[in-house]
Amino acid sequence: MTQFTVGEPLILLYVTKTMDEWGILDSVQSGWKMDAKRAQQYRLMLARDDDKIVGAYRPIPDSWYEDDGDPGRWFFDVDRADDVWADYVDKFIPPGVINRSNRPVVRYLPD
Repeated sequence: MTQFTVGEPLILLYVTKTMDEWGILDSVQSGWKMDAKRAQQYRLMLARDDDKIVGAYRPIPDSWYEDDGDPGRWFFDVDRADDVWADYVDKFIPPGVINRSNRPVVRYLPD
C-alpha cells in the first residue's frame, strides 16, 4: 500500500462513493461546507474515497461562489492537477491523518 507524502498545503475532500473521473470532478466542484477564506489560500484539493486518493485538482481562484440558500456552502471550478496527479492519485492517506472515529468531510493539510 503506497502512501502519499504531502508536498504542499492541500485540502482533502471526501467523495462518498466510487465514480468515474467526471463524477469525481463534479463532486469536487459541488457545494462544500468550509471556511472559504481559509480554503481559498490552498492551491491543491485531493478527492478521497475512504483512505485512497481518487483525484487531484487545482481550484480556479475567481470561480468561488456561495450557495444563496445554504450560507457557508461553497462551489468552485477546478482544473485537473496533472503536475502532481501521479504523486497523489491511487495512493493512500498516511496513517494518523484520518482515523476511523474522526473522518472529516473537509480536511486541511497540514492542519
